[in-house]
Amino acid sequence: MGVEKEDPAALAAELALAVTRLRARIRTEVAAKTGHWAGRWTWAQMATLTRIIDNGPITASELAKAENMRQQSMSELLANLREDGLIRSEKDPADGRKSLLEATSEGRAVAARLTATRKDWLESALREDATAAERKTVQAAVQIINRLVDSRK
Repeated sequence: MGVEKEDPAALAAELALAVTRLRARIRTEVAAKTGHWAGRWTWAQMATLTRIIDNGPITASELAKAENMRQQSMSELLANLREDGLIRSEKDPADGRKSLLEATSEGRAVAARLTATRKDWLESALREDATAAERKTVQAAVQIINRLVDSRK
């Protein structure tokens, strides 16, 4: 692989492929460590559950905006999380027309287990298969990627 530094199009394609491969590998590792139940939920569902845990109570429209999703898509995603007992909603005490979403204890446990398994695999790969210099490069890349993601909202 080796992308020329001044070719953003090629770099974008290579980065997208690398992220796709990383997600697939992590999903495989999580399924192997946690059993088939981990495959019940999509990345979008787990990202949304994590956002609810980190930022909740939160409205569905706030979630849709934060996750860059259409309101209808978010509603379907939330219905699945609610059906599986991972989230619940209550009326907003400040505005009874709105509902606030929060994670259930089961939702927190599922998210914690999946997050820990993902982290453990990545930590092991970085510790055992990357040099100290490569880990510094990855750290810099993570900061850049997060900045790029946040700049395009």
